[in-house]
Amino acid sequence: MPTNSECDRGAKQLTMRHRVRFPLRCPVIFASDEFVGEGTVVNLGVPGCAGESHITPAPGHYVRLHISMPENKGSLSVRLAKVRWSRDQCFGVEFLLISEGHQVRLGRLLSVVMVTP
Repeated sequence: MPTNSECDRGAKQLTMRHRVRFPLRCPVIFASDEFVGEGTVVNLGVPGCAGESHITPAPGHYVRLHISMPENKGSLSVRLAKVRWSRDQCFGVEFLLISEGHQVRLGRLLSVVMVTP
């Protein structure tokens, strides 16, 4: 698997980041109508995340995500996300449809991650 910095480097080279993403490693399951994959989220922000996996969805594909939160704090479900970039075993998605409750959960997680050294 690529290192965290390789996935981050791929994201920075392929797209201008409008919002901050925070380094975070947690398990993710993602699926479309054509495949199911699992991997690791390597960074997370309000608009999306980057992940690494042996199965890499192609840009333009739509996926559902189920992210296991760190420290057994539950999970985060994203009903619809668009793959914006992929490179080697890394990919980045933009969250398009996420329930209000999961948006709140994401915001709480990010507020903790922002203040944790």
